[in-house]
Amino acid sequence: MSQSILQNVKQQIDLLTWNERLDLIAYIAQKGTSDRPSLAVEKAIERIKDLDDPSQWITTIQEGDEINEQELEEWLRKRGYKV
Repeated sequence: MSQSILQNVKQQIDLLTWNERLDLIAYIAQKGTSDRPSLAVEKAIERIKDLDDPSQWITTIQEGDEINEQELEEWLRKRGYKV
């Protein structure tokens, strides 16, 4: 956004009453959250195309892989989970 546009917006906001400014802030805050999915959702949707690429996923395990439950429980405890 150019400086002239920002300056114009500032001048327009300066003309608003305090309550109108609060309404504008509330509108912008609501608009920013309702129409846009969360970052996590965006990332998950983006990863759908990479379902066969295990480097795109945090956890990968194959059928038949053994899981060391003691290591898993220790890993979870270190991260604050109650096991």
